[in-house]
Amino acid sequence: MDLDKYLKGVKKILTEDINGIYIEGQEDLSRNILNYIEDSLSIKVFNGEDIKIKYLPIILKKAYRILKENLEEKEVLILDDNIDRIKKTIEEISNYVGYITVVGLKEEEQNHLYDYILEETGISIFYPLNIEKIAVNYSIVINFMDNVDHIFNKLRRYVLVFDFSQEKHKDFKNRPPLIRDLFFILNSSEGENCNFISTKVSSSLFSALSISQYKDDVLLYAEGKCYSIRNYVDNFIKFIGRF
Repeated sequence: MDLDKYLKGVKKILTEDINGIYIEGQEDLSRNILNYIEDSLSIKVFNGEDIKIKYLPIILKKAYRILKENLEEKEVLILDDNIDRIKKTIEEISNYVGYITVVGLKEEEQNHLYDYILEETGISIFYPLNIEKIAVNYSIVINFMDNVDHIFNKLRRYVLVFDFSQEKHKDFKNRPPLIRDLFFILNSSEGENCNFISTKVSSSLFSALSISQYKDDVLLYAEGKCYSIRNYVDNFIKFIGRF
């Protein structure tokens, strides 16, 4: 597809009251292409990031209830180079976890983020000198960056990884599948009003439609399949001898 020609056609139908767009199949596009589309159209492409971040506490709390483990004792690793997105992520999860490490920021941003988060949440962020040496310590990883396979390869086997980057990773053998997106099941009444879509929608489409009626149990999308939180934990995070 000629992207510029496609965008030229989109521009013709955009109106002032449209504040964002969703492109079918955009989940398979790189972040650079999505940024190019936004810059070309001067409009936001709904990417579902805010939705993904918002539902992290719900997923983590349910997952660790299933595991019968204390979430507050777990160490969380955030891989991201966007300070505003990191702030949002930490503010969402800070009431439920006690230890947070951040990798990806410049030094001056690290100092600002440390002071901001300490004041807002009381949590002291840890910035490691060599994340690969201590990656095995983390039970939860939240990633928004590309080119992190060298870190993923150092993680322990049974770790909960939310990979919200746009990167196509190589297969990680004997590891739980990476959680790449969240899906939501529409209630029947909402489905009737939106009968042009499937009743199961991605976070990007969910965000674009401003859906309010949906089933509470968010689905985890990994390796092309959707799992309930319980099914994902039972199949990939629990292991024989854990209890």
